[in-house]
Amino acid sequence: MRASAPSILDSNMSTEAELEPAQAHLDALIAKHGGNLRAVLEMLIEANAQLQEELDLTRAAVSSGYWRQWHRRRMQGD
Repeated sequence: MRASAPSILDSNMSTEAELEPAQAHLDALIAKHGGNLRAVLEMLIEANAQLQEELDLTRAAVSSGYWRQWHRRRMQGD
């Protein structure tokens, strides 16, 4: 019996149960793109870039609001 190569997803923090939904989702994405892994990767890279942009905007807005204590004034009705 031949041992399989370690996967990028293998880690001490991930359990088999956590990986199953991710693997099922990945299988669905591959099927949706007709088995074209390049198309799947391009779609995932674009989605990641969009999420990163949203995260950067959110961080800027939250930090700015909290530093000026906007959240406290808003809750007090000022």
